[in-house]
Amino acid sequence: MCRERITLSADLKTKIVPCQFGGNPDCGSCGCVASMGLAAVAAHQLGGIIPVGAIFKASVRIGQIGQAWSKRTAEQPAGEEGLRVLS
Repeated sequence: MCRERITLSADLKTKIVPCQFGGNPDCGSCGCVASMGLAAVAAHQLGGIIPVGAIFKASVRIGQIGQAWSKRTAEQPAGEEGLRVLS
């Protein structure tokens, strides 16, 4: 059992034991700290205005739109004649 960290609930009083993910945790290889760190980065505001998480979500959405556009244009036939070679 892991005794390296203590996880608290949202009220900051109730202990969650042995782990927030349950089971028999191996804290040395868990990665929950990385999840918390990424959440903190996403909540950080650039210039005190725009959350980093919003920029990431917008970037993902733009990528999805680009992929959909690529698939749409790739599925259109080139035409009956194909390409002609000019002499």
